[in-house]
Amino acid sequence: MRLSPERIATLATALVGAAWILAGAGPASLARRIDRPVYDLAQRVAVPDVEPAAAITVVVVDDESLVRLGERWPIDRRTWARFLNTVAPFEPAAVMLDVWFETPAPRGEAELALDIADLLRDTLEGEPAAEKLATALDRKAATLDGDRLLAKALADAGRVALGAACLEGADDALDRGRPPGLQPTPGVAAPPEGAVPCPRLSLSLPSLTSAARLTAGIAVRTDDDGVARRYGYFFEVDGVAYPSLALAAAQLLHPDQAEALAQRAAAADRGRPGLPFARREAFRTVRFSDLLEAPPDSAPLRDALRGRTVLVGVSALGTEDYARTPLEGELPGIYVHASALAALLADRFVESEGALGRWSSGVGVGLLMLVVGVGWRRESAGVVVGLAVGGALAWLGFSAYAFRSGAWVSVLPVLVALALWLVVRLVFVYRRAADSRRQARAIRRAFQHYLAPAVVEALVQDPLRLRLGGERREITAFFSDVKGFTALAENMEPAELVEVLNEILGTMTEIILDCGGIIDKYIGDAIVAMFGAPLDQPDHAERACLAAVRCQEALAEMRARFVAQGRPEVHVRIGLNSGPALVGNMGSERRFEYTMLGDTVNLAARLEGTNAQYGTRVLCGEATAARVGAAVVLREVDRVQVKGRSRAVQVYEVVGERREPATAARLERFAAALQRYRAGAFAEARAAFEALSAEGDAPSAIFAERAAVYEQAPPPSDWGGVFVMTTK
Repeated sequence: MRLSPERIATLATALVGAAWILAGAGPASLARRIDRPVYDLAQRVAVPDVEPAAAITVVVVDDESLVRLGERWPIDRRTWARFLNTVAPFEPAAVMLDVWFETPAPRGEAELALDIADLLRDTLEGEPAAEKLATALDRKAATLDGDRLLAKALADAGRVALGAACLEGADDALDRGRPPGLQPTPGVAAPPEGAVPCPRLSLSLPSLTSAARLTAGIAVRTDDDGVARRYGYFFEVDGVAYPSLALAAAQLLHPDQAEALAQRAAAADRGRPGLPFARREAFRTVRFSDLLEAPPDSAPLRDALRGRTVLVGVSALGTEDYARTPLEGELPGIYVHASALAALLADRFVESEGALGRWSSGVGVGLLMLVVGVGWRRESAGVVVGLAVGGALAWLGFSAYAFRSGAWVSVLPVLVALALWLVVRLVFVYRRAADSRRQARAIRRAFQHYLAPAVVEALVQDPLRLRLGGERREITAFFSDVKGFTALAENMEPAELVEVLNEILGTMTEIILDCGGIIDKYIGDAIVAMFGAPLDQPDHAERACLAAVRCQEALAEMRARFVAQGRPEVHVRIGLNSGPALVGNMGSERRFEYTMLGDTVNLAARLEGTNAQYGTRVLCGEATAARVGAAVVLREVDRVQVKGRSRAVQVYEVVGERREPATAARLERFAAALQRYRAGAFAEARAAFEALSAEGDAPSAIFAERAAVYEQAPPPSDWGGVFVMTTK
């Protein structure tokens, strides 16, 4: 059975859609990354907040705490010791500190007290008063030693865990091997695939690490858009799995279930599942300074601490311990650990690799094929749209059910596949329904608006030039755009804006037509034109350059008139490029347009935007410059690799029709400075460019900045003077 083009297109669309859906099943797939906004919305709408399965209290060191305590971050070790001594009598179930102490505390006061005591003993040996004072100074020194006080407070408090930070790269060979004082996760033989890689750990001082019950990783790993959607319950150092803060807290709460909790965390999406985040309001929060200032018998403090897991984090400005979640734009990272602890204890995650998550892509493919099968022979646009909408609603309903059941599914791939099928079907439906119009009449009606009358008459005499499909020709492409048109539109009334735009486009159109060009199309405030087609023009590059120069001259007069009328100044950027292109009628038998396609055309469009990099008005490519010769004044500006191209091109500024003495001297100075710049003499080049920039030469200002940068950080030896553009 021979299939019609419509059936072939429909079948191909269904197969492409199915492949797209299946490709989106992996947790790191492109479709999954594109789907993140939908997942974040589902977190807020369809995924129920996790209810903390254990009593959790979050203690936050905020800016007000630092002000009230007279502290700056990092807080004095003696303050931390006082905090633990205050908390311990209330018998919390566990205290997890989202901080670490890698360097010794300042000991200046303590050392001074000990030095004075030694001096008294040496100089007044045997004097009872001197010995008494020296002993008092020894005791005072002990109260001033922050590390000693903190180590004692850690040991006395009992179930306290310190944090450990992951740093990039190992310092030296001494950093390798098992970190001292850090215990591997019981019940997990090897790090799961989702474990956070940690090249080097930064731990607290050995005296503090040994005094704490546990040390746990505090890193919160985010996706590449900076949002924490998953939580790594393990971090891996040299092939060994160590617990995160949330896993360590759960194991401290339930030591008899330590291995079971670790295995539960490892089984959930390979140790890094999505979290059903709880909002910060779900956790009891206490300000750090409030806790220290409360009386020892405070009833509210007893309710907030006794028998509860206490997670201590920081939210003070400048600490950078913030995270973004699907529920909240920015919150202290300690709340992410709190949500992870609650999810682990409740055994509730949002998994992409659970049973429902694994089968969701198959359900999506089945739904797509059902819609395609039912709509295979449907001819009505309404029926086709209804099928696509019905399929989309069914998938959204299934997705909401999956999210509420703890499965992470990709929503957008199925919707995109249905939309693609709908578009293809509607194209054929409306093509059959469209009235038959003759191609030649449509071409004639269209061409009379943007071709010179003489060109129209020539085409009438030789209609083969407008045959559908096109031909390869040497042309010069012309692209123009009004600089800052969006801002211009915001500051003008619509009627006045239309008047200004019509005057600009009308003036430029007349100049382009007078120079022998044709208007390809208008795109908002932009003109796309070509020279060298449909009629042969051996001098098409020169014509295009003259048209650009005369457009700029006319616009200069127009700007002066606009300013006198109280209107804003208007500037237009133009890009030109010459070379081979496919020129002709592109489209279908029923609707087409005379246009140009190819790399030559694309580069002209890029050169129009490149003007913004150099403060120029008209730029052309090297092919155009080679064809113009001495007819137009040019200056070489740069070697540029525009976005979307792998090869650099020479870029020239079209200066004008006449070489004035002052202009010629300025261009020669620029060329000499450019030569020194490319030779690597950046200091000399910078000085020359700065002198030209002071005279108002915009490209020189750009090169002066680049030369200054390269003076400090020279480019690689194979640089070649190429500037790589990252924007269009």
